[in-house]
Amino acid sequence: ADLIEFTEWGKVKGISAYYNFAASALGVKSPQHSVTNKTIYGYLHALHELGTNKSLDYFNQFADEFEVHDPFGTAPVLTIKDLQSKIKGLATMVAPQGFMVKIKAVTVAADERFGSAYFDLMLLASGKVIQEIPIIDIFEISSAGKIMNLKAVWNLSPPR
Repeated sequence: ADLIEFTEWGKVKGISAYYNFAASALGVKSPQHSVTNKTIYGYLHALHELGTNKSLDYFNQFADEFEVHDPFGTAPVLTIKDLQSKIKGLATMVAPQGFMVKIKAVTVAADERFGSAYFDLMLLASGKVIQEIPIIDIFEISSAGKIMNLKAVWNLSPPR
């Protein structure tokens, strides 16, 4: 996955690529690669369980010091208390009857502390999927398997 940042005038401000050819093609995996991969999958599982009211383990995925931009471009969230409040607000606005996660892909970057996930957030109403929101999350993961930085790239606006 690539993260492209734009200025308010639409010019490219920065580009970051999150891909690891060696690990993908050659099967070379360091301990940090495994930690990052496992943590991202764990996060997605915890997000799914949060959306289906099965668990609050989502909030245990983060390091003591972390930064979350959800959606990317909004002010950072830096504490669990603020994250709980932000997620509750987003859920009330976007998915008041819950949501499920459908994983499309997880990739660990060449710098194996970083990775990305591509998934659909499936919004529910009366137990049925009413909308799918494509999301790309970009992570920085500690050696202890905790999320230190998360940028969630998504938008409810219809595509142009």
